[in-house]
Amino acid sequence: MFGIAILGFFIAAISLPEDFYTWLTVACIALFLAFVRVHGKLSEKSSRARLEAHLIRLELLANGGDHSGFQSGHAYVDVKHPYSFDLDIFGDRSLFQMVSRSVTIDGARALADEFREPFTNPDEIKKRQEVTLELSGYPDLLLAMRVEGASYEEGAEDVSRLLDWFKLTDIIRNSFLLRVVIFLVPAITMALILASFLTEGLTPFFTIVIVFNWILLGIKSKQIKETAYYVAKGVSTIDKYEALLGELSKHKFRHPYLIAISEKAAIGLAAIQQLRKLAHLFESRSNGMVGPLMNTFFLFDLQCVLRLEQWRKENRDTLSAALETVTILDVYTSKAIYSFNHPEYIYPQISDHGASIRAIAMSHPLLPEYATGNDFSIGEQEQLFLLTGANMTGKSTFIRTVGVN
Repeated sequence: MFGIAILGFFIAAISLPEDFYTWLTVACIALFLAFVRVHGKLSEKSSRARLEAHLIRLELLANGGDHSGFQSGHAYVDVKHPYSFDLDIFGDRSLFQMVSRSVTIDGARALADEFREPFTNPDEIKKRQEVTLELSGYPDLLLAMRVEGASYEEGAEDVSRLLDWFKLTDIIRNSFLLRVVIFLVPAITMALILASFLTEGLTPFFTIVIVFNWILLGIKSKQIKETAYYVAKGVSTIDKYEALLGELSKHKFRHPYLIAISEKAAIGLAAIQQLRKLAHLFESRSNGMVGPLMNTFFLFDLQCVLRLEQWRKENRDTLSAALETVTILDVYTSKAIYSFNHPEYIYPQISDHGASIRAIAMSHPLLPEYATGNDFSIGEQEQLFLLTGANMTGKSTFIRTVGVN
């Protein structure tokens, strides 16, 4: 039966018109491309789901006391700091490792700064508590921020290098002659290409254009490489900030501060999307075929540099604000995730009666949940607290508990 089916297929194929095979080929290619596109989307969803599962698994381990999957903050250890070294604020099994879920380098640094220099203004503290409490009610957003941040690499100097790029002098935008040349060369090249279909003997003109282009590119090679160093090398970081701004801008918040942050994120998102497209376009110059070919006929590198300079002029302040917005929300995300993981923990009430502490069942956050808490008060009536006890009975732990809380 199988042989009869094959024979029938060949007989039918021979009897079909030739155009049928052409359209069949086109249809098969289109179907193949559609399958490739679908496979790409499914693969992306699968990778995201695996990353989400990994991050959730880390949180479950952390709730069980294992924080080793998170950054320890070793870089911020300072033995000369008044209290951070004694209170184990940074390092393995530290407060920073327990709280930090930073997905940007600047966000981790800003969180570390808050641990080293806590806020003392009561109104600022209350505002931050309110913002953290609201964010802790958006677990999907918190997970999305973590996933987007973990999906892209960030070099240690990418952001600072990008900001340094804003300090450079424009090499093309400030030169009227260069702008004219960049406009005319592609036009002349296209005219020659079209004319070559109508007449012969244009090879000398092509040669002149090609030689001129490469001489000009050679003269400006230093500035082109400089722009590539500052922008193209930070493409992954630009992608990361675009993704994070996208998550922030599309979420609806209630707190006025978060609403303002979301509006800033939307403005920054539009600007950084343009930068991402330009950065990826400029990065394509490293392609062994595309770069040389496009430079030979269209001065591709200089075209990209000009567009980047124009973008820089129009979005200097916008980008700085966007980067700052991501850093601020990165810090809040860490605190909000910690609050979400520990709903039984309270937000302390700020006293207006001077320097005083009053706590009930206070315990160290790094100790297991079954640890016995202690009541403690000082500053209202008691000005001195005398702590005594035998060795290994928890005096140092109690002092650290007071200090950390």
